[in-house]
Amino acid sequence: MEIKNRYVQVYLFLWIMGMCMYAHPLKCQSVIPAPLKMERGIGSFPLSGGVRLYTGFAEEDAALLRNSLKALPVDWKQARKNGGRNIVSIEPAEGDPSLSSSESYTLSVSPERIKIRAASGAGAFYAVQTLLQLAQPLPEGGYAVPSVEIEDAPRFAYRGFMLDVSRHFFTKEFVKKQIDALAFYKINRLHLHLTDAAGWRIEIKKYPLLTERAAWRTEANWKKWWNGDRRYARFDDPGAYGGFYTQEDIREIVEYARRHHVTVIPEIEMPGHSEEVLAVYPQLSCAGKPYKNADFCVGNEETFTFLEDVLKEVIELFPSEYIHVGGDEAGKAAWRTCPKCSRRMEEEHLSHVDELQSYLIRRIENFLHANGRKLLGWDEILEGGPAPRSTVMSWRGEKGGLEAVRAGHDAVMIPGAYCYFDSYQDAPYSQPEAIGGYLPLKKVYAYRPFPMTCLPDRRSGSGGCRLTSGRSTSLRPNMPSI
Repeated sequence: MEIKNRYVQVYLFLWIMGMCMYAHPLKCQSVIPAPLKMERGIGSFPLSGGVRLYTGFAEEDAALLRNSLKALPVDWKQARKNGGRNIVSIEPAEGDPSLSSSESYTLSVSPERIKIRAASGAGAFYAVQTLLQLAQPLPEGGYAVPSVEIEDAPRFAYRGFMLDVSRHFFTKEFVKKQIDALAFYKINRLHLHLTDAAGWRIEIKKYPLLTERAAWRTEANWKKWWNGDRRYARFDDPGAYGGFYTQEDIREIVEYARRHHVTVIPEIEMPGHSEEVLAVYPQLSCAGKPYKNADFCVGNEETFTFLEDVLKEVIELFPSEYIHVGGDEAGKAAWRTCPKCSRRMEEEHLSHVDELQSYLIRRIENFLHANGRKLLGWDEILEGGPAPRSTVMSWRGEKGGLEAVRAGHDAVMIPGAYCYFDSYQDAPYSQPEAIGGYLPLKKVYAYRPFPMTCLPDRRSGSGGCRLTSGRSTSLRPNMPSI
């Protein structure tokens, strides 16, 4: 009897192994970012033979889902009713306590059907992106999805990417392609670095010189221009390089991003990195002359009139809750000898020039708050004391972010050692010229924004690693699509 049972056990084992080998032609490949929970099943769902597609979401969301699934070579058949075999069903599940956030979803794949349940259109969209990553080509042609059970929700509310369009201007079409790529990896913030010494990139109707004369420069190669005369040009000057987005362009980009569940955050640099503004409106500098300073004169009331006028137009174009105001690398040298800045310090009882930057940031934050927006800035905004409702982007390591969190502020952790894509990612001889350093993608992916020194009860819901092309970006306008 024991021998007979042993044969039965061996037979069952071989039968199960054979079935698994037959039913597991596909590997359950990695999903980026990794879902909270993923369990491999048996078999796979074939994406062939006229798969039916059912979407229970409103038409705008349903249209986006259908369009996303067109990436697969499948003859989709629209199903009016849910149920049955050979179907991909995408159902809303608002109010389901098992879905922890509006971006949550579950994805169930079996040989008979694929079922997606999501708390919102965003969750359904992210589930489809996971499905696209799981789909694999078959040797005999067509595609299939391995059987799997996934429960997923974002770890971070803010998952972002910064594109520097000042040092190199990227077209509207290029930006849309980046949005497609970001959405595929469930990145939900696009931070546009719109202004810097290298060029002003957004139309401001009240200040036309910003795009007539500060959006163009004499050299395309940013490094050569920066090490050279740093002169600006008009668009029709021989050899002029640059460009800008009209307000209609911005509306189009913002709407395209919204439909793909990406929020566009604009950055208007202040008080430093403002050479291009001061070249055409020199009265806003301490010296009152172009090509002398990089910092706005904080003692000049006209500076605040200009900044608020610009921000009024920016607020009209960008529905983002955050407006990024830069705040990094202000030289402050001109403030030390400027009579207007000295007078401002006396009037406001400021003891150090660092407090002049804090004064400007607090004043701009009050303006943004009055207009229903939040201020976001680089970690230098902590110098002289942070504005009370500000959020900090910590780029010079993690120290600034931790300081902000301990003081009760939200923080986005983006240390340059982990998150700047303008470093070399392979042997330098095989790469376009970079700003320097070595940062392989593996190191970026492995970064954890919460260091051990961050107390659990102060971990911000909006924290996260912002994957960025860098504030220095590539030295030539040859950045490939990510």
